[in-house]
Amino acid sequence: MKDIKTYNVGDKVWWAKCGTEEVKNLCPVCYGKLEVILTLGNNEEVVIPCDYCGHGIDKPKGYVIEYEYIAEPTQVSITSVRSETGCQGEKREYNYGYYHLDNKDIFDTLEEASERCAEIVAQKTEDELKARHVKKVQYKSYSWNAGYHLRQIRDAERSISYHNQMVKICHERAREQKNRG
Repeated sequence: MKDIKTYNVGDKVWWAKCGTEEVKNLCPVCYGKLEVILTLGNNEEVVIPCDYCGHGIDKPKGYVIEYEYIAEPTQVSITSVRSETGCQGEKREYNYGYYHLDNKDIFDTLEEASERCAEIVAQKTEDELKARHVKKVQYKSYSWNAGYHLRQIRDAERSISYHNQMVKICHERAREQKNRG
């Protein structure tokens, strides 16, 4: 357990900052080119705008917005301190701007904050694994659940086959429409 150290307004501390952040990732379909090449059934190639990073009516952007778990030590200056004294002793709360700094997440050194970030990431990973339900139906056996998941895989493969056929039909109809128009 970390010793509780007191800080004052203006003190610089290392904060084991963790949370989710909006991240712009390269579009996995067009790879930032804003368009893709569609090969029709007759091997004719058509250049079309990327609809994955464009989201329908929006123009393609070349990136997608996703949320990723971020844990990184950040040096900050304490902007406010709230102190409360009671029968259990003094309790101090620290803030950096609008952020509340938990006592267990602020340190004097980068190394300590880095270690805490690693602990938080490990705990978050463990919590996510525990939260996943392996069993679709909890009261059934693992072998029944394994059979269920195998059946879902088979059904998904059938669905993929069906949708691949529909894509081919769409390409053919688009080519026919283009040739007519």
